[in-house]
Amino acid sequence: MPLLISFVLLLAIMVGCQTDDECETAPFGCLQTAPGKGHLHVQLTINAANPSVPVKVFRGDFENNDLVEDTVVTGSRISFELPVDQYYSVVAEYLQADGDTVFAIDGDDIQVDENDYCEGTCFEVDDGRIDVELAFPKRSVLHRKNP
Repeated sequence: MPLLISFVLLLAIMVGCQTDDECETAPFGCLQTAPGKGHLHVQLTINAANPSVPVKVFRGDFENNDLVEDTVVTGSRISFELPVDQYYSVVAEYLQADGDTVFAIDGDDIQVDENDYCEGTCFEVDDGRIDVELAFPKRSVLHRKNP
């Protein structure tokens, strides 16, 4: 009987070691505490007609009007540091040559991903990416008179 108990204990130790060997080592720079903030990266169109673009960042859908940032941007990219695990929407306002205003709207969330490793849990921020570039600049249409 002692031989059987020794065999079972040896088997349990071997199985436990195999489980430890199967886990992955945490990557370098592993964050062991969940971060509270991440970045919302915004891509814009800056051109001769729009050397600066008014940009508004809303928590949730822009229709909810929960404004968190209101600025004028002079470069084609900007990043905002904002709380994680939330959805954000961005509205960029472009002025056209004919005086009309075009609004570009996009949204994304900033999330925290959680991964388990041999040493414990690591957290990683999945930043938000927004594209409010002016995709179709408005062009003037020439009207012809019918003969």
